[in-house]
Amino acid sequence: MSDGNYGLRVDHVSDLIRITRHGTYRELMPKFWKGPKSYKSADDWKLQGNDEVGREEYWSAIESYSTALELSTDDEEKQIIRLNPLKDTKGLDLLARTKEKALYRMGQAYYQLEDYSSSKAAMQALCDQFPGHQGGTPELARSTLRIAEETTAKIDFKRIYKKISKLRPPHLDHATFTGPIVVKESPGRGQGLFTIREVKAGELLLFEKAFAHCYAAPPEENDNGASKTSILINIHTNQMTMGTQSDLITTIVQKLYKNPSLVPKFQELYHGSYQPADATVCDDKPVVDTFLIERIVSHNVFGCPTLSTYNSLKPLLETGKAEQDIVNHSTGIWLKASKINHSCMSNCHRSFIGDFQIVRATCNIPADTEIHFCYRTPTGDFTEMKKELRTWGFECKCGICEESRTAPKSLLKKRKDSSMNLKRIVANVKAIDLQRLERQLKVYESTFTKSATAAPRIHIFNIYIQLARFWGQAQMPKESVAMALKGLECLGFVIHGAQLPATAGKPFHIEKWGHFQDNVDQAFVFLRDAYAVFAPQLVEKADECAKLAYKGTESLRFAFGAVVKVVARGLSMIILLDDTCSMKTNTNNGA
Repeated sequence: MSDGNYGLRVDHVSDLIRITRHGTYRELMPKFWKGPKSYKSADDWKLQGNDEVGREEYWSAIESYSTALELSTDDEEKQIIRLNPLKDTKGLDLLARTKEKALYRMGQAYYQLEDYSSSKAAMQALCDQFPGHQGGTPELARSTLRIAEETTAKIDFKRIYKKISKLRPPHLDHATFTGPIVVKESPGRGQGLFTIREVKAGELLLFEKAFAHCYAAPPEENDNGASKTSILINIHTNQMTMGTQSDLITTIVQKLYKNPSLVPKFQELYHGSYQPADATVCDDKPVVDTFLIERIVSHNVFGCPTLSTYNSLKPLLETGKAEQDIVNHSTGIWLKASKINHSCMSNCHRSFIGDFQIVRATCNIPADTEIHFCYRTPTGDFTEMKKELRTWGFECKCGICEESRTAPKSLLKKRKDSSMNLKRIVANVKAIDLQRLERQLKVYESTFTKSATAAPRIHIFNIYIQLARFWGQAQMPKESVAMALKGLECLGFVIHGAQLPATAGKPFHIEKWGHFQDNVDQAFVFLRDAYAVFAPQLVEKADECAKLAYKGTESLRFAFGAVVKVVARGLSMIILLDDTCSMKTNTNNGA
């Protein structure tokens, strides 16, 4: 080492064997290290292990329990010893005559492994055989509630919302609910999630607890329960990450080493070209490949706020300003959500609450259809997206990318130049040249060879929302409605009967829901506000669409009322223009 001393490098936790005088590998210890032989009984070693668990001396406890198992000749006693808090209890039989303590620990162990049915069975046996046990009844009720959440999606979001603001780390005691989706092979992409029946827009597809989650506390909080923010350098891939990802890798390594039955599910996740070892067990211990875990984490990790809705609303409610970018997020791995593949034209939306990820449909999805969300913000340029997605080893073949791939180069150049012009125009938020902006939008849209329903113009949606907001503040509702509808049309929405002035006999209805992204709900709020004065018969429909759009993008229905209050105060969900800005018309400037 640099200081001249010797060091020992251990890449994988399963490469390290701890040798003690009385442990499993004591024969490997040199004789002059062993000392006198111990005459402790199996029960003595078991009690010593219990004491070590209480002191959080887990390595020592493992050795004490292992030694107790070697010395014990009683099968029932061995069963009790195996049921300690450090062991993986998968595969253990529920014996009718198992002792009280063993039953309780078995139920707890199954609960931690999220096997709630087995946990319930153990706790039910405990209550039947030992009615006086104080912990049995509440633990039985807890397991029963988790099973209800798994099977019926009985999730009290309001209660969770109240709890999460004080819970640190924000790890919720709830079960994963899997909606009408199933894992299947996706051609050219490995595994994916597919619908098993027709799904309606806004429907809950997945409410999943993280396999592992590391919490990054904001500066105003203390570090209670928080993971360390550190720099992780991979010299093999020349990549560096900053945040809680290093702690996440450590958390997963320890979880898999202590619970080897979880290894197969985790190793199913995409890991690029890395070739893991074939062996799963060595020296009677699970093989935990740290490099494989790092690869899987790098491809499947999610950065996540504690609460998606709270993080977006709090700055608006308190200051009227948009939240600043967060540098270091909490991070997590979600086994099922990680199987959702990319498409620029996503049909679902994800959000977070604590260590749970929520996925909802953002449009009506036919049966046997793969669900997608965006890994990267769509650029509208096939070549750029191909570079962005090369980490995952596939190309996006959505309508946006296919239109870009097949469009003439001259049109693509014109589109790129027009996009740069739009950015320059809207950069001057204090005085935007309105006529020039509208001409440039027409130029940009003229460069597409397919309709917006086939290839949405995602990049100009927020510009139309800016215009809708401006016309609304200028007390020009007809123009505000026209711009909001134009923005929705750019996302592929097909809407009838929504223009002002309203036409009798032509009801407001949406023929096709388009691509969802931030501020879609606000487009409908602009419509509703204008209708409240000039077409009250359309308010209910616009309000219904706003709620559905918000549910699709934020996933927490109960918070919609707060959004309405924010918009009513003249604030945007994302502040695009501040209240002091103005727009001017200038007929002398060209596009």
